[in-house]
Amino acid sequence: MSWLRLCFALLGLVALPLIAAPTLTAISPPGARIGSTNAVTAHGKFSVWPAQMWASHPGIRFTADTKKKGTFTVSVSNNVPVGPYLVRAHAKDGSSPAAFFVIGNLPELMEKEDNGTAAKGQAVTNFPVVVNGALSKSGDTDFFRIALERGQRLTASLDAYSLRSLIDPFIHVYDPRGHEVSVASDSHNLDPVMRFTAKETGTYALQLFAVTHKASTSVRYSGRSDAVYRLTLRLEDGGIAAPNAAIVESRETNEVQVLRTPAILAGRLAKPGEIDRYQFAAKKGEQFLVRVESHRLGYPVDPVMVINRPGGRLLRETDDTKPYRDPEYLVKASEGNYTVEIRDRFLRGGEDCHYRLVIAPPEPDVEVTIDNDIIAFEAGKHTEIKLKIARKNGHTAKLRAVINDLPNGVTAVEDKIAEKAKTATLKYFTATNAPATSAAFRILLTEEAAAGKKLRKVSRSFVTGDSRGDYLLNGTDWLWLTVKPSAKSDSKKETKK
Repeated sequence: MSWLRLCFALLGLVALPLIAAPTLTAISPPGARIGSTNAVTAHGKFSVWPAQMWASHPGIRFTADTKKKGTFTVSVSNNVPVGPYLVRAHAKDGSSPAAFFVIGNLPELMEKEDNGTAAKGQAVTNFPVVVNGALSKSGDTDFFRIALERGQRLTASLDAYSLRSLIDPFIHVYDPRGHEVSVASDSHNLDPVMRFTAKETGTYALQLFAVTHKASTSVRYSGRSDAVYRLTLRLEDGGIAAPNAAIVESRETNEVQVLRTPAILAGRLAKPGEIDRYQFAAKKGEQFLVRVESHRLGYPVDPVMVINRPGGRLLRETDDTKPYRDPEYLVKASEGNYTVEIRDRFLRGGEDCHYRLVIAPPEPDVEVTIDNDIIAFEAGKHTEIKLKIARKNGHTAKLRAVINDLPNGVTAVEDKIAEKAKTATLKYFTATNAPATSAAFRILLTEEAAAGKKLRKVSRSFVTGDSRGDYLLNGTDWLWLTVKPSAKSDSKKETKK
């Protein structure tokens, strides 16, 4: 190569723009039925098109439309279990943050505009059904018209905040004469769950709207192009099913129910003002973790738990145990019988007011988290991965980190975590000739325990200080790793050209 051509080649390298990793804020519609194939729109930015899409189940496959940027065809295999999954747009330079995509087994339909008034509401006739839509602009509101017979019970549950849409949604219902007859807002998170029994036969209007999350001083209907939702509509005759995994059934009685530990019990606050009471025996020195689950299971109960010592003296009254409104407490016992009282904070009760009570010895446990789920390794350099370690109930064991399918050219320098450590730094070195890589990966933790080797996974939490309850997925152990070739390596390749 001549000196002049070399100069132009180097100038060309300087002028090459940096290609940003894609962004992805939502997919519309945000879900699909098992066994279906659908067109979807990816909201975000794509420096390179067609883009690639990764999903946390191999049976969910996205194919980009080469002619229409942001459009994909998604096919869902029949073997994909019902539930939420993660999706990422990715390229050789990195990955987008994860978005949610939900796989269901009910019929699905799309919201159709213009449905911004009760008169223009979209008719929904077949139940159960999932309506996919979006509050796509400021001031947007969606209406759906539903014919009900007197005594029919309509249940409407929304996933919007749960999908990490930045809205705080509401559901209102209007009777055939236009009078508001039901309102629903927060449930176990910001998403509403509405249960309404028709008092007359006719066509009712269900309105869906939202305000901004995080809350602002301006109270008005909010919307944005990626404020997607899934509205599940059912006609039901009874209440919500009780929580499963009950070893003991609660008895509807005013007497104290005696339990043998460990105990898992399904209970219900059957009427307003009800207080359920349970008793368990303990020996001096024993420990029991006592937990009430209701809010996190999606029931309309904000439980309060009172634990009394042997003899009846108060040991602890607890309401919320962050990040949940469900209480738990570790009892360090003396000899005797302890009682547990459960009530709703606002003294509510009814057929849907279920809870689960768990009383069991605490087991040593550890949760290892990472602040960033997208990690870049650069050829010829060291990379550090910082971990937070939350040990519970006396956990002290040593741990060792292993990255599954560690890319070629990347070697672990420091992968051990000391006993009792609350933080750790993993260190890796990437060879100068390491090939470019962009792929999903996991960090596995091995623990040598008395009962044998345990395997754990490092997770990334989606919950922040701004979160207001659970998402469909509160975190993931699927991380993303990018290996970037060194600048010198790229220069040599360009020079050879």
